[in-house]
Amino acid sequence: MADNIKSYCIFNNGRRLFRIIPHAGNIEFDGEECFGYTSFLKCEIHINAAMDDGMYRETLLHEILHVILESCAMHDDEAIPSNLGNEFLTAMVSNNLWLSRCLNRDLFADLFNNNKTNTNE
Repeated sequence: MADNIKSYCIFNNGRRLFRIIPHAGNIEFDGEECFGYTSFLKCEIHINAAMDDGMYRETLLHEILHVILESCAMHDDEAIPSNLGNEFLTAMVSNNLWLSRCLNRDLFADLFNNNKTNTNE
C-alpha cells in the first residue's frame, strides 16, 4: 500500500492504464469548477489534491467508476439503451469493478480503508 491515498499515480482498468494527475486546487472542466474529471482520450484522471483524504477518496472512486462504466460501453447517456435491465447493468458494473479491484489491490484497499479519514463520519 502507498503512504497515503494521494500517492497513487496509475489506475489499470484491464485495457488501459490511466494516469492519476493531482492538481493543487479545484479544476475547471467544460467551463465548470469540479473536484476531478477523466480524460478518456489521454487516459488521465485529474483530481484536486488539496481536498482532505476522505473527499479525495470519494472523488477518486467517482472518477474510477467513470472509467469502469466507459469500459462497459456506458460512456454516453444517449448511447445507453433504456431497456437494459437492472441485473444486466449490475453484472456489467460489478464484474468490471471486481476486475479493477484485482488489478489495483493496494489502491482499492486504501480507497476503502476504515482507518482513514471519512467525510461521512
